[in-house]
Amino acid sequence: MNNFFKILKLNLKQNKKIFISLSVISAIFMALSVFISSSQLKWILSNTHEEIDYVSQLMHAYTVIDMYKFASTCLIIIFIIANLYKRIYNDDGTMYSILQLPVNRGYQIISMLIEVILFVSIQYILVYIAPTIFFRYANSLLNSPEFIRFASLLEALPKAKITMMQDSGIRLFSLNKENIFYRLFITWPTITACITLLFFGVYKYKIKILIAFVVMLILSMFVVSSGNIIFDIIQFILTNFFLIIFEVFDTNTLIQSILILVMVTLVNIYIYRNKLDF
Repeated sequence: MNNFFKILKLNLKQNKKIFISLSVISAIFMALSVFISSSQLKWILSNTHEEIDYVSQLMHAYTVIDMYKFASTCLIIIFIIANLYKRIYNDDGTMYSILQLPVNRGYQIISMLIEVILFVSIQYILVYIAPTIFFRYANSLLNSPEFIRFASLLEALPKAKITMMQDSGIRLFSLNKENIFYRLFITWPTITACITLLFFGVYKYKIKILIAFVVMLILSMFVVSSGNIIFDIIQFILTNFFLIIFEVFDTNTLIQSILILVMVTLVNIYIYRNKLDF
């Protein structure tokens, strides 16, 4: 176990630049989304001289912050791919060959999942900060003499805040406790494990596996109930995979997610230990 922590520490150190760089980019995107949404809200109020539908107007101004959730999702995917690329295509070889430690090579996969969880944790913090700042600004704006005529908005603002922070946009970043725990420790590691499996396939079989995956994906979308067991299995896997990503947390999705996470992680460990030529 001591060797595992050495691997984790070294991997974190070697990936420090990409970790910090993408976190800074995410923070910049967050700041820009708050600035644009706040400016948009002020413009809406400045150009409105009659009673307004507070929910629709706030949702309209909040849209850019919601888009930031999509940007965070993209940054996480970039982090996963960059991390995998560095592990497999590093000019110095893998961490295993550098350390020359008698450790299980599968520890690399576990280390990868932990790094992703740490990076995703930062994204959740930023995704939480963005609407918090926005709604504080909205409160101060509505309390200012310039917009005092909209003071009645304040009564319903907390309810609108809860609704928008928890339910709008990408459900991966819905900000209730159950969803955060579920996404952080189950969904994102599952996504990471699946991307890792695809990455290993590309490394082992080059572009052929990627083309085959895309073709099978397209065919499985259009060939419904074909009676072909291969397409039926692929459709079943895809349906459950996307169900896990986009559906709200419940007991069934939790069980399915855990099963997929364990299965794909074990397959990745087996491939990494026995099938990759480094």
